[in-house]
Amino acid sequence: MTGGEGEGVKPSLRAEDLCASVPQLSDLADIEATSLFNEPSPNLTMQHLFELKNAALEAFQSGADGVVVTQGTDTMEETSFAMDLLMPTGHKVIFTAAMRNPTQAGADGPANLLAAVQVAISDAIQNAGVLVVMNDEVHAPRHVKKSHTSSLQAFQSPAVGPVARISEGRVIPMAHHQPTPSFMVPDGAAFPNIPMIEMVFDDQLTLLDHLCENTIDGLVIAAFGGGRVPAKIVEKLDQLNIKIPVLITTRTGGGFLSTKTYGYPGGEMDLRSRGLLASSWQPRKARILLAFALMEGKNRDQIKRMFDE
Repeated sequence: MTGGEGEGVKPSLRAEDLCASVPQLSDLADIEATSLFNEPSPNLTMQHLFELKNAALEAFQSGADGVVVTQGTDTMEETSFAMDLLMPTGHKVIFTAAMRNPTQAGADGPANLLAAVQVAISDAIQNAGVLVVMNDEVHAPRHVKKSHTSSLQAFQSPAVGPVARISEGRVIPMAHHQPTPSFMVPDGAAFPNIPMIEMVFDDQLTLLDHLCENTIDGLVIAAFGGGRVPAKIVEKLDQLNIKIPVLITTRTGGGFLSTKTYGYPGGEMDLRSRGLLASSWQPRKARILLAFALMEGKNRDQIKRMFDE
């Protein structure tokens, strides 16, 4: 993104431009710059990710040691996680971005790109898979989230912290990094229609009535606390769960779902007894997991076992 005609910044820089802004890159490695598409990150779709996956695999087949992906920050916590599930284990793909665009003082894009390449060529993290590099920190896609609209420290992993930090060009591991298993999702498959609803105080949740009357493939509920919902919607969730997988997560952003604390209608014990799925994953990541499981053809029992594990 950079300035141009009209107000605001727009997608205009290409990969070659980004690399040219960081002359130190040529001292680190042989860089091949490729622009797949210039889209704001809210516009990205599953089809873009299939194209990205195939471009990355072609690069590795041609001898690349790592692939660095630059994109906007708004959806990076989701696209990086989806790519982590799509890529074969062991292929090092680094996502990075910028919180400040080039028209702003202290733009962080060049520093983040340099750090991403440093991680891509480092052997410090074994079986790295897909990683997110921002603000001299390395995060696992399964945990990272954009936690602030504008701070340079927006990307954090609240539950576990970064897997590594970068200091003077060195990648210093901070925690054990476990690769994410890959999904065999056929290229070109459509992303399932899976709405996500967050529980909020005294919401009438009329949207559930609409969903009951329309075709959806699954539903993710970002529930209160350790996985609880208002009693008044339990029967609606029951009806939906007969037709589609309904997955209960937590809106809190951290911690684990309860399993045997609250037994009142809408409590986690009640919801589990009704056969609803449950997952302690962040709701946005759980939605992608559920989508990929459906795209892979898993049945309800297999999906339940996947989340239980």
